[in-house]
Amino acid sequence: MSRWIQDDCVGCPQGCGHCGRDQEYYVFKCDICGKQSENVDEFLHMEDNIDYCDECYKEIEKQT
Repeated sequence: MSRWIQDDCVGCPQGCGHCGRDQEYYVFKCDICGKQSENVDEFLHMEDNIDYCDECYKEIEKQT
């Protein structure tokens, strides 16, 4: 599945205030439309090694 690890830390000059932005999380991406989300349940990984969001998968299903 298309994903990468990301965090939103901005490197505060006065030191970490433990705001939670330093926490890593996975980002998932649809290979068709480019939609990104942290929620893996919004995506389908098919046998053709293409990741689809729910909307793109429904559109492809309509065409077949």
